[in-house]
Amino acid sequence: MSSMAAAAVCSPHSTLRTPRPVYLDHDGGNDDYVALVYLLKHENRFDLLGVSVTPANSWWKVGAAATRKILRTLSKKHASSSSSSGAAEGRIPVAESTLDGVNTFPDAWRHDACKLNLLPQLNGFETEEEALRLEKGEDGISGQLLLAQTLLASESPVTVVATGPLTNLAWVLDNFPEASRKIDKVLIMGGAIDVPGNVFADDVEGFDGSAEWNIFWDPPAAKRVWDSDLELVLTPLDATNEVPITKETLLRALAGAHLLETETRPFFAWDLLTVAQLVHPELFTTSQVECDVVVGGASQGRTVRTATTARATAEAAVATAGRPHQQQRSPPAGNEKEDGTGRRGGEDTVSGDVVSTGGAGAGAGGRTVTVIRARDPKELVDVILADLCSSCDGGGASS
Repeated sequence: MSSMAAAAVCSPHSTLRTPRPVYLDHDGGNDDYVALVYLLKHENRFDLLGVSVTPANSWWKVGAAATRKILRTLSKKHASSSSSSGAAEGRIPVAESTLDGVNTFPDAWRHDACKLNLLPQLNGFETEEEALRLEKGEDGISGQLLLAQTLLASESPVTVVATGPLTNLAWVLDNFPEASRKIDKVLIMGGAIDVPGNVFADDVEGFDGSAEWNIFWDPPAAKRVWDSDLELVLTPLDATNEVPITKETLLRALAGAHLLETETRPFFAWDLLTVAQLVHPELFTTSQVECDVVVGGASQGRTVRTATTARATAEAAVATAGRPHQQQRSPPAGNEKEDGTGRRGGEDTVSGDVVSTGGAGAGAGGRTVTVIRARDPKELVDVILADLCSSCDGGGASS
């Protein structure tokens, strides 16, 4: 490892800062859990206020159960009696979203969370009551409402780390707009600016392969966030394609990580890269890109530079058959604000297509987002591996 990488791993300044308030919104994929483990390795630097799990790349309930077990196993804060988030008994609250997106992840991918949830290393319960609580949860609140309430209750600006679809955040913007004032910035794993997407024809038919999965799952939600005035920091496929993650990385992150491998495709640091920029910003470069989200047609979910947005949106208006934007599962009683339409506010229907009517900030013409990339991908992987194997930062309950 280079001297720069070694300094990044063991830099003493990290223990002197007030922990940064962070909220994680993920979708239960393999890389989401590796990113969570990485965040917990630096727990003394980040105050994880809560976690919402969208059942996009996992099955409902399973993704959240696996999250609770990882927190129980690795988080000092989760096991302590005090928490700035105010969670019961000091536990970091975890809740499942009750919102559905537009396009569905392949079933085979969603099964991976089930494998993780059954790992023996995460299931050494002391009592049957504890096992039941971790599997079913106890907060009695939806993931989207937990995000809203956590933001509203925070005394300091919160960094929202969105490593799954933006459905929960879009819901918060529509139902609790005042909560946006508590957001410092939003770190998003999603999009593909100048590279092809990863929604392939063998996974889902009828699309052109230009979209990335997190945005593709709910394009109108992504568009709603794009049209806000929030500061957005994007980790697109342009960045993650340069940082492949090998089996060695996963094995060092979690015991039994052979269960987290994809069947035939290479594994990249999608969500891990999004969290790594929090830990080691000095290892990344940033650029400003003006872009927008296509909400319909064969290119739906595509993040395009604004110069091509108008043409892509016009093509989408012709190509897309009408369908409802979002269906919601029955949430816990009293948790949701409902308007009876099944759609969020701030949208309209044109020729059967759900399109954004814009909002604060960029509006319908696109907006500027910050895009990150690794300065030296190989060195970044070395740093991540060293972080996962080292306790020099003092974070995490396990090293």
